Amino acid sequence: MSIYHCVGCLKDANAQILHNTVQHSFAWLFRALGVSICLEPLGLFNDVYPDDNRRPDVLLRNSYGGGRQALLDVAATGIYSSDRKVGDHLDQPMTKRAKQKIAKYRNSAKDHGFSFTPFVVSHNGQILEETAVFICRQI
Repeated sequence: MSIYHCVGCLKDANAQILHNTVQHSFAWLFRALGVSICLEPLGLFNDVYPDDNRRPDVLLRNSYGGGRQALLDVAATGIYSSDRKVGDHLDQPMTKRAKQKIAKYRNSAKDHGFSFTPFVVSHNGQILEETAVFICRQI
C-alpha cells in the first residue's frame, strides 16, 4: 500500500488521524506563540442558524495584531487526486479543498464577526499559500 493511499484512506480512520494530527500541530504552534485558542468550538452559528452542527477546527480568540477572532478549518489532501488533471498546477487539489471550506464557513463567520481561513495541507507537506500567509502573520 502506498503512503498516499494510507494517509487518505477512510478505512481504519487513517484520514481522520492525519487531520487530527495536523489540527493539534497548528493548535500547539498558536499556543506556543501566546495565542488563546479553542479546539472545535460548538454552537458558534446557532443564534442565526438553529441546530447548526458545523464546528470549525480552531478558534483563535486573540490573533496577533488584534482585530477579529479567527476561525480555522483544517483539511489534509493528496497531490494526486481525481481532481488533478495532467498539466494542472500541483496546488489544484488543495485549492479545490480550500474553496469547499470557504463555501462552508466564510459567510457564516463574517456574519458573526469572525475572520475565516482554510488551513489546507497536502500529504507530502505542501501548505496552501493562504495558510502560510496566516501563520506568518501570527509569528
